[in-house]
Amino acid sequence: MIWLQFIACVVILLVAGERLAKFSHILSVRTKLGGLWIGIVFVATITSIPETVAAASAAGLFHNADLALSTLYGGNTFNLAMVAVMDIFYAKRPLLKMVSRRQIKLLFSGLLLLAVSGAAIILRPPAGFMLGPVGIFSLVMLLLYLVMLYQQQKSAQPDEPDGHDYLEYTMKSLSLRLAGAAAAVVVAGIWLSYVGERIATETTLTSSFTGSLFLGISTSAPEMIVSLAALRIGAIEMAVANLVGSVMYRSAVIILPDLFYSDGPILSAVSSNNLIIIAAALIMSILVIAGIRWPGKRKSFYVASWYAPLILAVYFGSFYLLLAGNSG
Repeated sequence: MIWLQFIACVVILLVAGERLAKFSHILSVRTKLGGLWIGIVFVATITSIPETVAAASAAGLFHNADLALSTLYGGNTFNLAMVAVMDIFYAKRPLLKMVSRRQIKLLFSGLLLLAVSGAAIILRPPAGFMLGPVGIFSLVMLLLYLVMLYQQQKSAQPDEPDGHDYLEYTMKSLSLRLAGAAAAVVVAGIWLSYVGERIATETTLTSSFTGSLFLGISTSAPEMIVSLAALRIGAIEMAVANLVGSVMYRSAVIILPDLFYSDGPILSAVSSNNLIIIAAALIMSILVIAGIRWPGKRKSFYVASWYAPLILAVYFGSFYLLLAGNSG
């Protein structure tokens, strides 16, 4: 029965995700904000809500700090791995050759937030290192995220014209269609995260591993589906911005599971296994930055760009280390 629910969620996400990508692209054209801004603010937020709900419920209902944060950290590595997968699907040329170098600023912002998160886990701030019900580090990451969004908004630019002005859509009808697609993605994504949580809690592996594998992947399904849909319609800037923007978003929303976790700062309660996932996300982000800066003229053997196999190797290597640590 649980697998039938899984299939139903995926089908809904496929249909709604296609429409969300389409109408978000039209919104980026009509508002002249560009795919990068719409991708990191609107699409990344909508597609990351299921992970936020799963992490908050793991912290508040199950009182499991490891499962809560490894859900978010695992989603980061999955999203960055999806950049490599999209490169393979994009047969024409290196995928990252087609995105603007403004994405590098997004990735550096994600690196900074991941580094702050990792430092908090290493330092393990005491219970007194809190401001009200949340830890200081969580609050700092949220504030940094808001500052970074403001800086991105100041430099927002329209994409290259795609030959369509989409005037057949009024802003009212576009807003209603977007709201409907977004609602379907959020509901199906939360439902899918519940299914993933059931699978995770029924395994005998560590919370870090199950959170990274099952919850990290299942709750990242909306980002994956919407980004692939954006890739199909040629909105490459938005497809990549959705994935890398979600890395920033997840660091900012650590404050929510921290709010629901009642035993001090949540970053002090997680195991050091999460540092493996953070380190993997840092390395993968650096590889994506290098891919944007030096994408190459063509793909190796017409299959993948030079950075794609390296990103995937780091991704699967992190799971091997987590599983090996559990076995040991």
